[in-house]
Amino acid sequence: MAFTAVLAMVSLGLGLLHLLRVATARRDGRPVLGEASHAAMGLGMAAMFSPFGDPLPSVVWVAVFSSTATWFGLRWLRAGPRADDAAHHVVGGVAMLLMLALGGHEHSHAGSAWVSLVAVVLAGYFGWHVLRCSDRFVAARRSPVAAGHAGCPAPGGGAGLRAPHVGALAHLVMAASMGVMFLGMV
Repeated sequence: MAFTAVLAMVSLGLGLLHLLRVATARRDGRPVLGEASHAAMGLGMAAMFSPFGDPLPSVVWVAVFSSTATWFGLRWLRAGPRADDAAHHVVGGVAMLLMLALGGHEHSHAGSAWVSLVAVVLAGYFGWHVLRCSDRFVAARRSPVAAGHAGCPAPGGGAGLRAPHVGALAHLVMAASMGVMFLGMV
């Protein structure tokens, strides 16, 4: 229980960080949908990891993650493979919907081969994404302009909360948390 409480706090912090990034993005005219999607994912993961239970009804989360997956799915269909940030948001939204459908990380699904298989595949995806964001974090620390990457902050620099290395680190931690969540289902 202590480990999941720590993950709940980390996820809550990530959700709040992305909400702050949404607020600062509005000031400098940058798009906010990706940041809002990550904020929702962080807050949703905090609710799933929380030892106190989810304060929101599941239907709210289903609406949020269905909308996110649909919006970014349509965006990906329009832009194709070069919109790989959109594809990452689709995977994240679908992963959260799957978690909701299965009752969160705390429910045992032992004996369900398909759940274990999907959990391993998604844990692998998020592990791979951790590596991608690790590269982006290192690149952003060296040169903020070179930091753009799928699912990680776009190039162009920024300071404070909008700095690319801050976003890359937040994405890295969130992907690692998602991987842990899915490994817990195997």
